[in-house]
Amino acid sequence: MRIFSYLNKSFQYTFVNKSALKTSRKLLGICSAGLLGLVTLVMPLSATAQNNVLFVSSNETSNLGWNGYVTNARDAFSSVAPTGTFVNRTGGLSSTTSLASDIASAKLLVLTTVCSNTNPDRWDEVQAALMTRPDLMVVSFVDGSTVGQCPAHLERFTTAINSIKPSSWGTITATPTTGNITANLNPQSLYASTFQGVLSTIEGQYWGRMSSVPSDYALYTRATITSPIPATTDDAYGLFIPQAASNGGNGACLFFVADASQFSTTIGIQPTQSNNIGKAFYAAATDPA
Repeated sequence: MRIFSYLNKSFQYTFVNKSALKTSRKLLGICSAGLLGLVTLVMPLSATAQNNVLFVSSNETSNLGWNGYVTNARDAFSSVAPTGTFVNRTGGLSSTTSLASDIASAKLLVLTTVCSNTNPDRWDEVQAALMTRPDLMVVSFVDGSTVGQCPAHLERFTTAINSIKPSSWGTITATPTTGNITANLNPQSLYASTFQGVLSTIEGQYWGRMSSVPSDYALYTRATITSPIPATTDDAYGLFIPQAASNGGNGACLFFVADASQFSTTIGIQPTQSNNIGKAFYAAATDPA
């Protein structure tokens, strides 16, 4: 398989060299599974991912407001999923029932958590997929509030991010932060053009402030990143990790926002904001070019 060895080295270079990555995006989507699109030319169909869009959340039925976050997030992504592909596992992250088979059948996993209790075993299943599924796209909204289980959820997912990030990155931290935020699309982001026309800002509150995020991979920030461009930002609201860089090319493509309040019925213009989030993130995660 000499040709695949050569191509894999090319993809590794593509990530290391920023300008090469920006150019190559026209040839290979950042969430494309490394060699997957090429390997499927010679591999059987069963080796590829299924087509399901899997929605998983914490169980927030005990809190009307938090449950509204989950409902709006679910509705936003169910409306953009192709007919017959949406799998609803609302509350599944808090359940004793395994999610493994659902995750195995998913092309896109949408994870939304607020501040109620979750099951550590379900988190383990999500992290295992992040680390071992190069054919999977993950879009995750983990609320950064200071109350309830939100700090623990944010810490758990940040740990997962650090398990798949490139070794050249510093350790990503996320600090629960109070107050309102208008998060700005980072114009330096490699995905800025995908989001610009639909979601240039996100309104939220009680969010997770991420630090040590490389500026090119910070998707949204509190303050707009301007020249001279810093190597990293300590003000990130959202980030992404390309598949080719996820766990050395063995992991899933990840889009992450350290907030779920943007889906609240009382924040921003709803359901417009929620629906635009669904459209923008679905388009980015499934963009083949």
